[in-house]
Amino acid sequence: MWLKVACTTFLVAGVAMLLSWVKFVGPRPPSDAPKKVLAQYGVHLLTYFGITCLLFLLAAIFAVLIIRHTRRQYVEEMRGNYDELIEGTLHDHARKE
Repeated sequence: MWLKVACTTFLVAGVAMLLSWVKFVGPRPPSDAPKKVLAQYGVHLLTYFGITCLLFLLAAIFAVLIIRHTRRQYVEEMRGNYDELIEGTLHDHARKE
């Protein structure tokens, strides 16, 4: 359950960061601005982009973990059903004899 919560949380946070891109990053400084201002903007933009990518990457990792967990549960359930089928068949054959 915690995997689903973590996956959803990171996905929602990533989408929220994408939607609030303009608010947090702001407009690009003019071309004639000092290099220091342009560099600060670039660092700010790169940091914001990196955090956004990290959130989506974590959401994808948790999604893969959810899929692996679900696949394991399915295989265990399938084995249990198969065992029940074999036991039931053997029980039916024993009753007929």
